[in-house]
Amino acid sequence: MKDEAVKPLDLISAEVGSLTKILRLMGLSKREIEVYLLLQAKGPSTAREVAQGLDIPYSKAYESLSRLMKLGWVLRAEGRPHKFFPVNIREIWQEAKKEIEAKMSDVEERVIPVIEKLAITPSPLFKILLLGEEDVFRFFNKMIDARGKNLSLAIAHRELLTMQSIQRISGVWGARARLLVTKEVLDTSELKRFSREVKVRVIKEMFGSGVIGDGIMLVIRNGGRLNALWSDHAYFVDLGKVYFEYLWEQSKEIEQ
Repeated sequence: MKDEAVKPLDLISAEVGSLTKILRLMGLSKREIEVYLLLQAKGPSTAREVAQGLDIPYSKAYESLSRLMKLGWVLRAEGRPHKFFPVNIREIWQEAKKEIEAKMSDVEERVIPVIEKLAITPSPLFKILLLGEEDVFRFFNKMIDARGKNLSLAIAHRELLTMQSIQRISGVWGARARLLVTKEVLDTSELKRFSREVKVRVIKEMFGSGVIGDGIMLVIRNGGRLNALWSDHAYFVDLGKVYFEYLWEQSKEIEQ
C-alpha cells in the first residue's frame, strides 16, 4: 500500500505560518513554498523525488523547481539525474531584505513626493462667516474687485458706496453689474453720473444691504455699526439671487 505523501507545510505550518505569508507576498506560490521546504527537510532531491514527496505531477514539480532556480532559491547540481538543493534560508533572507529596502527607498524618493504634491488638505464644502464692521468693508471691496460673470448689489447703507467704490464697480464690472439703491442713498451719492455705465435702479426702502457674486454678503445695522453674514454656499447664493430679482422688478429706473 502506497504511503500518503506528507506535505512539509502540513508538518510545520504552525511554526512558519507567518513566514509562508511573507513568502507568498514575495511572489512565491504555495506549491513553490512547499517544494522549497521539502528540499530543506529532505536535502538534495531530483524532480521526480520532489513530485513523489508532494504527490504532484512531475511536470508541476519541475516547473516549480525551474522558477525557484530563476529566483535564486534553489540550485541544481551537475550529473544525471539532476539533483536540486535549497539555498540557505538566511542567505535568501538577506538578499530579500536588500531588495525590499531598495524598493522602499525608491518609493520614498520618487513616489511619496509625488503623492504629497497631490495631497490637498480637504476644505469645507462651504463657509459661513459673521463679519464685524471692519471686515464688512474689507469683504465688500474684495467682492467688487473680483472677476466674475455678474455682480448684483442692493445698497441701503450710504457708507458702503464711496466715490472710490462706485468707480471700481463701474471700471471692473460696467454693464455686468446691477446696482439697486434706496432713494436716500441715491440722493446722497454720485450714482447718477455712472447710471449709463452701470445698471442702476432705485427702490423706496430695503431692510439691509447685500452683494451677490460668487458668494453672498448680507449687511444690517446693529447698534449703530454694520454687521454682515457672508457665505459661499450655493443655496444661499441662489436664494439671494431670487430675492434680488424680486426687488429689481419692484424698483424703478433712475430719471436722468
